[in-house]
Amino acid sequence: MAALSGNYHFLTSKPLTRNIFEIQKEWLYILPLVDITAAVLDIVITYTDATTQDADVALGDLTKGEVNVVDIGFPAQDYNSHQAKTIESIAIKIDSDAEKIILKPVDLSTDNIRHLFYMNSLGGIDSLICIGDQQDNLETSRLISQKELSIDAPLDESEFIVSSIKARAPFNVYTGIKPDKEIRAAKDLFLVNEIFEQIENDGTFAMVPIIVDQKSVKFPSKNNNLKAIQFTARPAWDEVALDRIV
Repeated sequence: MAALSGNYHFLTSKPLTRNIFEIQKEWLYILPLVDITAAVLDIVITYTDATTQDADVALGDLTKGEVNVVDIGFPAQDYNSHQAKTIESIAIKIDSDAEKIILKPVDLSTDNIRHLFYMNSLGGIDSLICIGDQQDNLETSRLISQKELSIDAPLDESEFIVSSIKARAPFNVYTGIKPDKEIRAAKDLFLVNEIFEQIENDGTFAMVPIIVDQKSVKFPSKNNNLKAIQFTARPAWDEVALDRIV
């Protein structure tokens, strides 16, 4: 989130210079401390041949105290449509005095992804692309009661009654190798209480609430060049029945 008052600060716990995948949603939260007329989001695309392209976004009039949200990800802004060149980076700010976010496009060379969104500690929403093969699990619980059977009870009458059957489906999440600052920023996942996974089903996307219920996570040492973490999460509900498998 940015505060429009001379010096701007984006409400994100991720580093201002960050990698981004072309499928990734990335939101910018803007909170003006004064009324702003005809505000413009200054976007400059830099290509690998050192040329640049402006891709500004008109924000219109911003009202003091009202939060404004802009999707600055590839799906929304279609950065590749401006020129048939390879993008080196994308710089985004409000004006010349503002701090800026720099997006560096990277390739995503796997189909096994989990796209997470979370309310960060500063009040904005950050995203995290996790990769690697995902191993889902199933944990069940049930209440088993015992009753006394009569001596002439039929054979099909059970002595035990099973009720309150519930299941949880935890899964392992692997961040993949990322820059050191992005891995350290992922600590926010264990400090916040609102996390969602973007799920696709036949081209339709939905935000599904999840819980990171792992109590201890080992982060890589500073001398470790392979920066990645793995943790366990689960949907934010218990399952009591199975829907049709389609």
